Amino acid sequence: MSASDYLNNLFVPGVNTGFSPEFTWGKPESPVQDEWELFSSWMNLDPADIERAAVLTVGCLAGLEVDNEIFRGELPGRNSDGFLVRIISENAFSDLRFRDFTLLCRGRFRQRALVLTAATRLIGKLPLKSFLTVSGTNIANPVTFAGLTAENAADLDIVSDDGVAKSVVSIKLKARILIK
Repeated sequence: MSASDYLNNLFVPGVNTGFSPEFTWGKPESPVQDEWELFSSWMNLDPADIERAAVLTVGCLAGLEVDNEIFRGELPGRNSDGFLVRIISENAFSDLRFRDFTLLCRGRFRQRALVLTAATRLIGKLPLKSFLTVSGTNIANPVTFAGLTAENAADLDIVSDDGVAKSVVSIKLKARILIK
């Protein structure tokens, strides 16, 4: 199996086709930018696009349907089941070519098997050390991950959600974003 076949097989087939996800492996060619152009691109990177790209990527890796099983920012209702992905911090500036974020991926379901399956699929496919450009109908500007890694093991717990026992998993992800 070639490296390209291996990388493309990381994604669960048929998930999120309504968002026309496109995953392109490898470092994209970018025009030579002077320092001010690079700084402008760095400043204008939309965090919402990063979250949307992360939701689409995690959803396709874990087999979760966007806006049904995995959401950007928060779960849609007080007692909702599902996964959420959101930016929780950005690392201090270190290089104009990249921005580094910490993302929280948290799942909460009544059925423990759903949490376990999604978490093990995701953790088992990380780290993504190659450049990965993500685009889709819900992403205004394609986002290029220069790395996506799990910062911790999938911490599994059981919580009470208005008297209903639910299994919960929390995974912190480190996302390095290439500035283009």
